[in-house]
Amino acid sequence: MNKLFILFLIIFVLGFSKHFPEKKTNKYNLIIKEKKMLVYYKIKDNMIFFKLVARTKGWVAIGFNPKLIMKGANIIIGYVKKNKTYIFDHYGTGIISHKIDTSIGGKNDVTNISGYEKNELTELKFSIPLNSKDKYDTEIKLNKKTVVLLAFGRSDNMKKRHIYRKKLKVVFKKKK
Repeated sequence: MNKLFILFLIIFVLGFSKHFPEKKTNKYNLIIKEKKMLVYYKIKDNMIFFKLVARTKGWVAIGFNPKLIMKGANIIIGYVKKNKTYIFDHYGTGIISHKIDTSIGGKNDVTNISGYEKNELTELKFSIPLNSKDKYDTEIKLNKKTVVLLAFGRSDNMKKRHIYRKKLKVVFKKKK
């Protein structure tokens, strides 16, 4: 292999891991850890806190309990631009479409918003209620399977199609 390529690979891997050291995540539970995305959560009272890290300088999203592809999912999507974090509460209005909850009669239930973008990584942190009682959100039940959608895009334009997506089933539990 080319020595320059190996050096780049080492720097890239070390750069990714240093932005998400384990000592900062010891209060979080891991949902997914792979080359392209890390997702952590923790539960406190009736809230669930998320930390999403994706290998992109674009938007990052997580969705819950779709009925069909994206339809019916509670979707939290956001990005970081000029050191300011933007995170929105969306609802899957169709199998490949979604809208901001407040534009269709729902409410914005996302709180504790923060994030950063550095070295081709975007990190978003936020919280949502386990059960907001908003008809455009789905209840996240502890100790039961929840369908989770993960995605991210190449740019901050949330209307642009994802370059990464994954669907998985997660059992959310309080950490002891």
